[in-house]
Amino acid sequence: MRTSTVAQFRHALALAVLALAAAPAALAQVKVVDMIPTAMSDETNFDTEPYVAVNPASPKIVAATAFMMTPLGSPNGPLLVSIDGGSTWVTRNIIPSRPGGLNTFDVTIGFNSAGTAFYAGLLRDNTVQLEVQRTMDMNLNTALATVNTPRGTDQPYIYSRTVTGSPDAGKDRVWVGNNEGAVSPASATVDQSLDAGIAIPAFTQVRIDAGTPVARDNYQVRTVAHADGHVYAAFYRRKGNVAGGYNADVVVVRDDDWGKTLPPFRSLVDTVTLVAGQNVVAATRVSDTLGSSVALGREWWGGDLYLTVDPNNSARVYISYSDSRTGAERTLHLRRSTDFGQTWSADLLTTPSAKNAAIAINRLGTIGYLYQRLAGTSPNLRWQTHLRRSADGGTTWDDATLADFPAEGPSAPSGARIVGDYLNMVAVGTSFYGVFSSYNDPVNASFPVGVTWLRNRTPDGDPMPRLLGVDGVTTVAPSIDPFFFIAKGPQPQIQVPGALDLGKTCVGVKGVGTLDVCNTGNDDLIVDAITSSNPRFSVAAPSAGFPVMISHDFCFPFQVVFNSAATGSQSATLTISSNDPDHPKVDVQVSGNGTEPDVRVTGSTDFGVASAWTPAEKTVSVCNTGGCNLSVTAATINCTDFTLVNDPFPATLNPGSCLDLVVRFTPRTPGFKSCELKVASDDPDTPAVSRTLTARTPPFFSLHAGLVVPHGALKGVAKQGSTLNLDFVYPFRPRWAWDVRLGSSRFDGRAGHVDTDLATLSANAKYTVNLGGPVHLFLNGGPGLYQFKPGDLEAGANLGLGLNVPVGRRFALEATYNHHWAFTATPTLRFSQVQLGFLISF
Repeated sequence: MRTSTVAQFRHALALAVLALAAAPAALAQVKVVDMIPTAMSDETNFDTEPYVAVNPASPKIVAATAFMMTPLGSPNGPLLVSIDGGSTWVTRNIIPSRPGGLNTFDVTIGFNSAGTAFYAGLLRDNTVQLEVQRTMDMNLNTALATVNTPRGTDQPYIYSRTVTGSPDAGKDRVWVGNNEGAVSPASATVDQSLDAGIAIPAFTQVRIDAGTPVARDNYQVRTVAHADGHVYAAFYRRKGNVAGGYNADVVVVRDDDWGKTLPPFRSLVDTVTLVAGQNVVAATRVSDTLGSSVALGREWWGGDLYLTVDPNNSARVYISYSDSRTGAERTLHLRRSTDFGQTWSADLLTTPSAKNAAIAINRLGTIGYLYQRLAGTSPNLRWQTHLRRSADGGTTWDDATLADFPAEGPSAPSGARIVGDYLNMVAVGTSFYGVFSSYNDPVNASFPVGVTWLRNRTPDGDPMPRLLGVDGVTTVAPSIDPFFFIAKGPQPQIQVPGALDLGKTCVGVKGVGTLDVCNTGNDDLIVDAITSSNPRFSVAAPSAGFPVMISHDFCFPFQVVFNSAATGSQSATLTISSNDPDHPKVDVQVSGNGTEPDVRVTGSTDFGVASAWTPAEKTVSVCNTGGCNLSVTAATINCTDFTLVNDPFPATLNPGSCLDLVVRFTPRTPGFKSCELKVASDDPDTPAVSRTLTARTPPFFSLHAGLVVPHGALKGVAKQGSTLNLDFVYPFRPRWAWDVRLGSSRFDGRAGHVDTDLATLSANAKYTVNLGGPVHLFLNGGPGLYQFKPGDLEAGANLGLGLNVPVGRRFALEATYNHHWAFTATPTLRFSQVQLGFLISF
């Protein structure tokens, strides 16, 4: 899908892109690297016939072969490996070989299309037998293992592909085109395994020439397969010898079911001969010099063949072949079929005096054509390596000369087989990756698009440029090196604004944020997947699923979901996998904070002293100090003396907000009051909050009147009388109060005795037994002073009990009985009071 984010971001992104320097021209995007590592700067071999393979799942991993020496004492020869897309190279001795010999003779390599296995088809030094070798180590540190039965043959050419659809999804198919040594004349052979990934795969030899060759087929047999199961092979069918070579048919065969058709490779039938295999061209003259000379650029010319299929369309097949014609010796022809190889176009390109062709088609359908040409005329012959590209189906072509060095004369390299029999190029995404051999003389070799040297040499601008050894001092003689190149097409470029903070998210609730993934390149960015290191963070699949295609200068807003399971800070690493060749995986940090609602009830709930005549009010705030909405379901009070006069609940409180409760104290009866205010909410830690409401009415004033009755010695001089008390009652606890009494009593005198007047002052404590009852039973008592007339001031105490009957909020009636002792009188004077009283609270 193609999409953009909000207009403002797109505008800002476009401005940023415009601020960059203009994109370089297509040819300037080609980068050439001398592959000999710095540690091998002493090396002076002729490292010819290179071949390259790129891991399609991880294009930074590139492997290459060339004819290089196996270290003495090592059973394995060097494979050139790059882990940075070809910018730097190391050798890893993992090709089974012979100590001190070549790492291999003829060899081709390739990754499977899943990027999980690496295969090689080679003629082993020193058996010169075909071996198919394999490793599953994608770091390419593990020695290759042989997985077939070796046998004598020539020029193995390997191709592998992983099946993606049923019924054989995940199986590796491997085809090795070769010229079978033990078979004649139809020697064109494909060694085929339909399940090459198992421990011991089975290989069968398929003879693909159904015609009538003369003597035997030519050296080259090329194979290629499409993801949909169409498999093609090409070969030269020799028809007879001519001077300097032979006549041959250029033949393409096809199998429409992964090579499983019985018999295999018989799906394509020639429209003229009705023989399996279509002639691209019939009976064309092919050169075979059987040696090299100065006139031939110090090279052997023996026919060239290359075959590829468009990854975007299995019907579109390309072939390059070589023939020799009068006036145009040893000419490369590039042709195309658009109907599965049945018919072929005229030449898309014709290149005289050229060899070692390779073809690749990138994801955009751009054709890449690589070859080496012997240019000029004697005595000024030069070897040139050309990369041609066409984005319009072969109508127009660019031309990048990658290398140009003398093929004859004193400045030319000496010896034979200067560039070898083959090179290679592959396409991954929109880029072309290739290898070729060239002269490394800093004076006489030219690299028109530039070159990066890994081996030691004198600095740029040195008047006498030369190669240097590992010591950086010793001059090293020029030789033939393998050179790598990458020709980038339009590239996607992933950009992510930065880390994503999802902020506070309620526990149990999904928090969502937007992760903008942008494409600042000039080709479509394809996001294959986004994974998370923490299962609490995930990326919601887009409506159309993955992969997601993002056009250049656009962004896609991926939704990141945070499912918090606990409070506190949490984080994860999101890994974005895309087709950005430089950054196939990008890590983005995402964080969030799990939070909950948090109820707080604030404000004083102590009403203090409140007049029973006038209701008192307090405001209590119910607040949410957490990060999530708080649902308050109710506020309740468990007594009748306090009421809610402004109750906004049930209600939902946003984080940081409060609602006020107004509590009114209107006592039903005088005295000290206490009860519970409860606030219920969905706070997971404290679903119910209790606050104690306290209040008391002002002190009571009362008037008690009744009888006073003497006891003991006092009874001898006095009779029953009357009493009157003025009380001040001060509650200080729900059950306790101070009861200060000022009383006046008169005892009638017995015969011969005068009346006795008594003034009393008592500091009593009053304890209510049944606080919740309609009639309160209480005990009271305390010290006192007693003034008798006639008599003295005495000290004493009293103890009593009573009944209190509240009458409304302000009044109460009491009946009391108290017994008094005047301890300091001699003898002790005792008496009792029985009174009725009326209490009033103000």
